Amino acid sequence: MASRARKPAGTPGGQAGRPTDTSPATGTSAQARSPSPVVVSRVDEKNELASLNDRLAVYIDRVRQLEAANKRLTQVNSELEETVRREVSGVKGVYEHELAEVRRLLDQLAQDKAKYQLEANKLQSQLEDLKAK
Repeated sequence: MASRARKPAGTPGGQAGRPTDTSPATGTSAQARSPSPVVVSRVDEKNELASLNDRLAVYIDRVRQLEAANKRLTQVNSELEETVRREVSGVKGVYEHELAEVRRLLDQLAQDKAKYQLEANKLQSQLEDLKAK
């Protein structure tokens, strides 16, 4: 915010060598007088607005930092999810292949068992026939 210096009435721009804060009527300096309540109020408002602007700037800066951090974390999260998805997909493929192989072997064993069971029953009946003779 730009601050404006108040010029006393009767001084066009503060001539060199002449104090600009001297009252022409009394010759007393403005520092000896107490400032008016309006001037004090405006100075206080100006200081308060400057403080609020500083706080707002800090807040906005912090929000930007948090948004940038959130963006980085979102990107890292997406990369991790993609990595996990690929790894899970790979493990799932290997697991399904192994499971299919085990099922095939189980079916083969079941067929072999049934075949051997039939052969054992056949041999058992032949044994009983031979014992009967």
